[in-house]
Amino acid sequence: MHIRQLIGIALIAVSPAVIATPAGKPAPDLTPTEVVESQLAALRDNGDDDNGIARAYHFASPDNRASIGGLSAFTRMIHEGYQDMLRHQKARILDTETDGDEALVRVILDLPGGGRSAYVFVLTRSSTAGCEQCWMTSGVMPVAPPADQGQMI
Repeated sequence: MHIRQLIGIALIAVSPAVIATPAGKPAPDLTPTEVVESQLAALRDNGDDDNGIARAYHFASPDNRASIGGLSAFTRMIHEGYQDMLRHQKARILDTETDGDEALVRVILDLPGGGRSAYVFVLTRSSTAGCEQCWMTSGVMPVAPPADQGQMI
């Protein structure tokens, strides 16, 4: 094998796109940050069929799902109250605080035209059968965007 081929293979192996592939569903080994990254990537890449919204919904906690009222209500809520998540260009994690089975993840979204919005994701560990100890989103609160830019995801 030629050195050029080896370098190409090595570059593919360490490509951030490969490493940072968002998870498609909750799993016990995902951190709160990875859960939020997965949800935001799904929402950013949402298609006309709202498949990204459906992927993000997989990460909603059972209590959150019950209070929202199902996927169709979640879809409507995103389109009506969180449409900036559907059109953001970049997301930055500002910080993640974990305290036992609860976590807060603060994010900034860069929007088209230079605008920004910010949110705090509230996560809890699930005890749901089939996904024990999975981090899942219990709620999302809009907040004022801080000056800190955080880590781009």
